[in-house]
Amino acid sequence: MTKKSQITVYILLALILAIGYGLIVYLRNSETEKVEIGKISNMPFEISPIKTYIENCIENTGKNALLLIGKQGGYYKLKNPYLKDDNFNLPYYIYNYIDFSPSIKDIENEISKYIDNRLESCINNFEEFKKIGFDISQDKPKSNTKIAINSAYIEVNFPIVITKGGNIQKIEKLSSSINNVHLKSIHNVSKEISNLQYQEPNKLCLSCLYDFGEKNNLYIDVIEYPNNTLIFEIRDYNNSIAEIYNFTFAIRYPEISCKNLAGVDDFIFLNECLAAELEKLSNPIKILDIDDFNVKINETFSYDVNANGKNFLFEDFTDLFEIDKHSGNISFVPTIDQIGSHTIWIRSYDLVGNEDLKDFEINITK
Repeated sequence: MTKKSQITVYILLALILAIGYGLIVYLRNSETEKVEIGKISNMPFEISPIKTYIENCIENTGKNALLLIGKQGGYYKLKNPYLKDDNFNLPYYIYNYIDFSPSIKDIENEISKYIDNRLESCINNFEEFKKIGFDISQDKPKSNTKIAINSAYIEVNFPIVITKGGNIQKIEKLSSSINNVHLKSIHNVSKEISNLQYQEPNKLCLSCLYDFGEKNNLYIDVIEYPNNTLIFEIRDYNNSIAEIYNFTFAIRYPEISCKNLAGVDDFIFLNECLAAELEKLSNPIKILDIDDFNVKINETFSYDVNANGKNFLFEDFTDLFEIDKHSGNISFVPTIDQIGSHTIWIRSYDLVGNEDLKDFEINITK
């Protein structure tokens, strides 16, 4: 065989191998395309506007939540006892010698509840994206809020399935940070004010309020309100939410009584108090233990709270029902918007100062 014919054979072999390799690659690619049709594929550039849209909604809804809970002393939905007024409603942080002020965890939960209820309104069912060919389905959002020194971090578990052109993409969790908010400092100051008023209910230390504000770069104002109530307003002028961020709550200080004798020099009144105290020692009040309850909506719940003592009355601290102040009977029919676990406080008291508090849980389900 000549050298020229050998070269020709090599060229033919190389050509056959190249064609065979190309055919294998084509068949493999075809199989891959068949397998991938209908499966989840990555569309980072197409869904990034949707992610940005949701994150903006989380941030804006979070800012609205912060504004509302500031106006309502840390609460999205106020709990008893609270001050009802034609122009505003405020929580009592101190009421009848009882501290009802919220913890930072309580406030985080209230912000999360607001976002869970309002986020979908901002999302608007993704109508704008559906107009340009996206098919988007979603579950209910579940938020978790963390308040840091100068920020609030919001993470939302919001399962979403996005479909377009046969491709599917899923989103599970999204988050947003709201910076330059000082809710943690504001909460700390509100606690200092509450502790101060709890220890000395009939005194108002204006210099203390000034020091609290100066130390935390905040401004504190106090307003006298009827029925022995003080309204405290903490203002933050250096934040990213509003020109002035307001955080407001109320404290109801007790009237002069046998439990509060500061500045009293009426000898007859003091003797009456002494007699009442002696009477109280012989007739203490004790609310009997109350079990926790599981209650279904649209079914009547009835229970009689019992207590030991003489000439006592009952009161409750809940929006679920009104306890009969004489008999201690609780009776109400839970509604669907009351589903969830509720901590109930019941107080029994008499006119000479005896009292007892008892708490229990009512869990309302469908």
